[in-house]
Amino acid sequence: MSESDVVLYPMPAGGSFDRRLEHDHAVEAALIARETGRPVQLIWSRWQEMVAGRPRTPVAAVLAAKTDNQGNIATFRARLALPASAREFGYRLFGEETPWDAVAKADGTADPMVVEGAMPPYGIANMAVDHVPVTLPLSTGRMRGNAHGYTAFFVESFIDELARRNKREALSYRVSMLGKDLRLAACLQKVARLAEWDGGNDQSGQGLACHRIDEGCIAVIATASRGEGGVRVERLRAVADIGRIVNLDIARQQIEGGLIFGIGCALGAALTYEGGLPDNARLAGLNLPVLGDCPAIEVDFLESDADPFDPGELGVAVVAPAIANALYSATGLRFRRLPLLSDGL
Repeated sequence: MSESDVVLYPMPAGGSFDRRLEHDHAVEAALIARETGRPVQLIWSRWQEMVAGRPRTPVAAVLAAKTDNQGNIATFRARLALPASAREFGYRLFGEETPWDAVAKADGTADPMVVEGAMPPYGIANMAVDHVPVTLPLSTGRMRGNAHGYTAFFVESFIDELARRNKREALSYRVSMLGKDLRLAACLQKVARLAEWDGGNDQSGQGLACHRIDEGCIAVIATASRGEGGVRVERLRAVADIGRIVNLDIARQQIEGGLIFGIGCALGAALTYEGGLPDNARLAGLNLPVLGDCPAIEVDFLESDADPFDPGELGVAVVAPAIANALYSATGLRFRRLPLLSDGL
């Protein structure tokens, strides 16, 4: 069929994030229309979407640091074991490979994109990040935040543990290492004032995290607790520097939406499988946050003349470590897995 015989009507897709980059549903509709010789409307049920959807790549990480007597970091190393998921996605989307051919083509290759964000923004003299390629008989997909969704969790949880281990206050510990990143340091200082930061003392329930994605940066303080009803995130305060802001309301909505999305990733949104099929057939089984679960959220921005930066992924990346660090303050327990309660504690 020649291109001149095809008319494409783009369909605006609000949300959907990287799912709109996967086009297998469009291929299916086109093949059905070709065989029947008439227009068709293809609608997948939620169960069919759960089966066809590709899960986010699984990842395990080992982080290590060498510090001096004051806890200052001299050497940092992170090793992340996961498939070359971004390469696989590229082969599938741009190379027109089948899912399994894309998996085979990406197998065993290093992939810089799957470790984005694992290099801390702090002034550390010696740093190394290694991708350890893993072979999985599984096609993986992309998710809002991409690699930053797990690398920020690894790094900021680890930095918080180092601060505690060396009896350093979490905010000043971070700021002291950000001499070359004044924008991120300013975000940390402003969010501390906004949230009336108390140092994250034992049982305060406050946790701090910050992150940078290219030219955008953000700092978040979460207030959380854990009781009989599970984890409760009570407040989120965030300050971001995204350069010159074109539309303040939309920028705030992007950060707020990212924070809520990140809560879902931190506390739920995980599929389990049995016999190759997902156990959950409905969104209700994913433990996603509903309106009653949403905390009070305050978002502020730094004034900047830098080029504008898309803030859509900043909130997603940073909220999980902020909640994890808040839960450590509230309970004394370290949560090192996502979702945060998946380790059974």
